[in-house]
Amino acid sequence: MHAIIHTTVENQIALGESVIVESLARLRAEGLSRHDAIHAIGSVLAEQMFQMIKGTSAPDPPQVYYDRVRRLTAEEWLRSGPS
Repeated sequence: MHAIIHTTVENQIALGESVIVESLARLRAEGLSRHDAIHAIGSVLAEQMFQMIKGTSAPDPPQVYYDRVRRLTAEEWLRSGPS
């Protein structure tokens, strides 16, 4: 699962998904390594996928994902525990 999420975020970056690319740059500017920033974004993706599997996601999962990634901070990620 780790590799799938990591690859998905890397693919979003490679495809130029603006929200993801901009958030990666912002998280790096906040002090995260590229790898940790990808993990931080991946944690949001994993949570969104979990909500979809449970059937409790919002009506527009991609928009919820993008909105959550936009709000993600390095501080929040670092408080969440070991990466």
